[in-house]
Amino acid sequence: TDTASFGRVSDLSVRTPTPDEYAGTNVTLEQRLAYYNSSFAPGGVSTPSGRRLRTIRLEYMDRLPVSETGDHYEAFFYQNTNYSLIQEHLNYLRDGRWLDAQSKSLTIKALLLNAEVGRPRLERIKILFAFGRGGGVFQRITLDSLFLVSWSGFLSQACDAVFVIMLTFITIMEVRRFCVASRRGRLCQKLQGFFTLLEVATIGIGWLLVLGFATTLVFTQEVNTQFRKVADSQIRDTPADLNDLGPELLEAADIDISFRGWFRILTAQYHLFLMVRFFSAFHGQARLGVVTGTLEASIIDIVHFLLVLIPTFVGFAISGCLIFGRRLAQFSTLQAAIGECFKILIEGEYNWPQLSKRDWYTAAIWSWSFLLLLVMLKLNMVLAIVMDLYRDVAKRSGKSETVGTTLKHVAQQVIHFRSWLSVELVDSKLEGLPRLMTKTELVRHFPEMCKAQMNMLMFLCTQEVESAITSELEVIRMTMVNWLCVDNVCDQVKKIQSSRNEDYMGVCFRAMAANRGWLQEISEAMAVHNHQFLALQWQLQQLKWNWKAMEATTTVSPEMVPWPKFALEKPPDNTIQDEEDAI
Repeated sequence: TDTASFGRVSDLSVRTPTPDEYAGTNVTLEQRLAYYNSSFAPGGVSTPSGRRLRTIRLEYMDRLPVSETGDHYEAFFYQNTNYSLIQEHLNYLRDGRWLDAQSKSLTIKALLLNAEVGRPRLERIKILFAFGRGGGVFQRITLDSLFLVSWSGFLSQACDAVFVIMLTFITIMEVRRFCVASRRGRLCQKLQGFFTLLEVATIGIGWLLVLGFATTLVFTQEVNTQFRKVADSQIRDTPADLNDLGPELLEAADIDISFRGWFRILTAQYHLFLMVRFFSAFHGQARLGVVTGTLEASIIDIVHFLLVLIPTFVGFAISGCLIFGRRLAQFSTLQAAIGECFKILIEGEYNWPQLSKRDWYTAAIWSWSFLLLLVMLKLNMVLAIVMDLYRDVAKRSGKSETVGTTLKHVAQQVIHFRSWLSVELVDSKLEGLPRLMTKTELVRHFPEMCKAQMNMLMFLCTQEVESAITSELEVIRMTMVNWLCVDNVCDQVKKIQSSRNEDYMGVCFRAMAANRGWLQEISEAMAVHNHQFLALQWQLQQLKWNWKAMEATTTVSPEMVPWPKFALEKPPDNTIQDEEDAI
């Protein structure tokens, strides 16, 4: 190795190894020198290259000058090495200028076995020292756990198995829905829905998590293999000069920990998808759907409000960075200023003595205007938007079923699962049926439906109708329908009264023709009477239908419905009953 480029001392003394240093085997002086000099080869390469200088600024302390692709020099120490040999190795590195003016960072890694508490694990301690050009030394300590056993017991395995089973079930059901939509020619329409895309993303990321967990099992197995090799070498007391298992264990642990870090981030983000998916599932319950409906209805208003809020907020953050950034760390960078302004916006609290320590009037103008415009005005406007929409959504929901009623229906569905009809089957049979049906007609079209499902269906229909007529627009519509029903009833009554006096009463008593027999006249008269009575029966039936329609659309009894002023007269109470009795 070319030692001149490192400024090393040309003559470095190393004592001759003795037989009592290790119990496994003996090493020679050449092997000891080769082991020590391996720390001066970048990444195990025999010929080193030069190092580059890199400056550092105080506001970038979290971005230490660590080169991920450049040359790095490694030195390994093992547990079975005597303290005197470790001290000799460190002195050799110091005298050889292993750390010099061109060094940018020093990383110390240690793997500690913890098998006393819970599952056996390796604790990786990583201490990073970064050397600034101005002479400062910056440090960062990270602690990572690497479990050598993937599951803590049967319960942990059962939870993972349940997750995989549920994910498989949801995947099969979603594929089935896609197949049904494809056969009906609605696949493109289904894929355009937001909740469908959310379901697909949830399933896809879920299987990606399963694949990532299987990958962690492979990496953990590799770490276990390398750890057993290192442990066996420690038991055999293999000399550090001849031991090359340490770098392999550290590399396997670094790969596993790095992958687990990204896997942990993906798992955390997946829970956000599950949270949004729960919001979509809450639409199935009316009371829970009030909250999700409010969020869905307020998205457009909040987005437009953010178009006004964000420029104002960023403007205050930039001005705060320019005013306080030179003397306050929380405003030293734009990112820090945005975070501090967001904290003030949410909490409504700030450190006034620090802000007003210099330039009192400037700090007062900035802080007071921030509180007035953002905290007191615009933040309350957001709350007003949400509360106003929540009131409307809750009013539209009406007297919807509670969570307890929903659980009761679910329990009934589980009890009668053998005779319970699927939603797809009910929808397919309802396509050719009229929009309005009675319970008797519904039973006739669905004879195989159990009584519990029929009662639940009628209950849900009633709840839907009651919730539909709670809005002001629906009330106006129902009022107009009632008025039209009353008009139709009045017209039918007047038509029956006029037709009874003019149409068929005069036909019964006309003179008989000379060339016709009395039997023919009687037969013709009976036919005319039959025709007239059938017409009267049809008119009464229409009147009955209109009256029932008025009963269905009003909350008061038919006797309490006032007759319109433009009617000639109110018919007697027994008029309709007399006509029906006559028929």
